[in-house]
Amino acid sequence: MKVMFITGSMEPGRDGVGDYIRRMSGELIHRGISVSVLALHDRHCQKHITVMQQSDGHRFLVMRIPDAWSAVDRYDQAYFWMEEMNPDWVSLQYVPFAFHIRGFHKGLGKLLSRLGDGRRWHIMLHEMWVGMAKEEPFKLQAWGWVQRFFIRSLLEKLQPEFIHTNTFLYREYLAQWKFKSVFLPVFSNIPATGAAHLQAGKPFAIREKREIIFVVFGSIHRNVPIVPFAEEASVYAKANNVPVSLVFLGRCGGEQERWIKAWESAGLPFIVLGELSPARVSEVLQGCTIGLSSTACAVAQKSGSFAAMLEHGLPVIGVSNPWTPRGAGPQKTPAGMVIYERGKLSACLLSIEEHPGYHTVTEVAEVMATTLFAADELLSYS
Repeated sequence: MKVMFITGSMEPGRDGVGDYIRRMSGELIHRGISVSVLALHDRHCQKHITVMQQSDGHRFLVMRIPDAWSAVDRYDQAYFWMEEMNPDWVSLQYVPFAFHIRGFHKGLGKLLSRLGDGRRWHIMLHEMWVGMAKEEPFKLQAWGWVQRFFIRSLLEKLQPEFIHTNTFLYREYLAQWKFKSVFLPVFSNIPATGAAHLQAGKPFAIREKREIIFVVFGSIHRNVPIVPFAEEASVYAKANNVPVSLVFLGRCGGEQERWIKAWESAGLPFIVLGELSPARVSEVLQGCTIGLSSTACAVAQKSGSFAAMLEHGLPVIGVSNPWTPRGAGPQKTPAGMVIYERGKLSACLLSIEEHPGYHTVTEVAEVMATTLFAADELLSYS
């Protein structure tokens, strides 16, 4: 069986979905599936290039087409690649901003439909539209309405054989459009080195009042309640005579400065490590006690950073704003996360799970491979 992944960019370490595809590809190749990749709107190259990338010793071909190219030139080059690779399945790994700077990818469905004509389509929806929550400003909600139109149009144009997505909320929205989808959990893009994935004693460190090292990994969302969180962390540290600190890891964005000021004002130590190699990130995560996530609880399942912290044995505290999805039912807190409420940090720490569960790339790839083989066999008889 041959599979071609289509995504926006395949620059290592610069695109979360690209890193996801790279790890998934290695696992699928290990299971006897031939993999190629088409990066259709690559913002990290100036001319089209065909390169060999690898994951866990398994190599595969990638064609990268510059984002700056016209739609006509993009289609011509992509069609050439599709014909040369001749995949049985085409898997669109979808994020709206991967294909247009504002997520307004007019004509994408038509282009892809022509490109994959006669082939079987699979879609993995990593993200959907912005402005989903009732609490978000009208401008963002209006932006999301336009993205929503393009997403639905894309699905109707491609009519995929099956759809995966990574949150229960997205499944609920897809069902409202009469599209059946299957939940496929996100795995960590940071391989756990050594025995990191076996660590299960971190909650005991909290209960035994040993040192607490919080870590925030990757982008921080705006205006989350970090000031009261830091103040309560300081009170907890003094009341229990426990050292409490914070590690900033990866590209945290502009909100990092606000978090630093909050931590400094509370009189607590912190360290900014920035971007590190995957192996070094794994080492740092192993040395921390609790992860912090600013992603809303309802969509935390899509976060690679959340997955990485879980795989490294870290329970995670959600430090986010109220976020109520419009037109959807109540959303459950994902396994491995507890939600911070103002004035209740101590209770939050005591409610942390003993051993947060997680999904490995091996497990997720096995589900993907099994689905492809089963669908292939079923469609062959239809």
